[in-house]
Amino acid sequence: MPLITDSDILRAALVGYGERLKVIDARISLLRERLGALADLPIDDAPSGGRRPLSAGARAGAKQPGKTSKASGPSRLSAEGRARIIEATKKRWAQFRAAAAKAKRKPPAKNKTANKAKAAPPVLKQRGKKRVAAVKKSTVPADQPAASQPAGQ
Repeated sequence: MPLITDSDILRAALVGYGERLKVIDARISLLRERLGALADLPIDDAPSGGRRPLSAGARAGAKQPGKTSKASGPSRLSAEGRARIIEATKKRWAQFRAAAAKAKRKPPAKNKTANKAKAAPPVLKQRGKKRVAAVKKSTVPADQPAASQPAGQ
């Protein structure tokens, strides 16, 4: 039995892959016939079920493989960027405080019918006034002696 060399194996593989390529090309041509107008698209540009293709701008800004960015640690914020953030924050808080002050200044609308229902009847108001007047008469100022009070009270 003769020994099989590497070149014989490679030639046989090449023939086998050639046959597979013919079958695949035949299937591709059948699919292109079915697609009709879309058959003119090259295979590489055809939409795939995977990720969406990048736009030209995204492709231009994409990192090239093998290149590393100079910032390997945490990102740093420039003084100008920090100043813009501070200014925007102060502006938002000023608007918030102005809105809160405006809401505080505006008195709530009074419901007159609700106030009438809560108000005490006039008879009770009179009694309350009389009680307050009686209490005021009965209290003695601190600079007057207690003997100067009228005896009837």
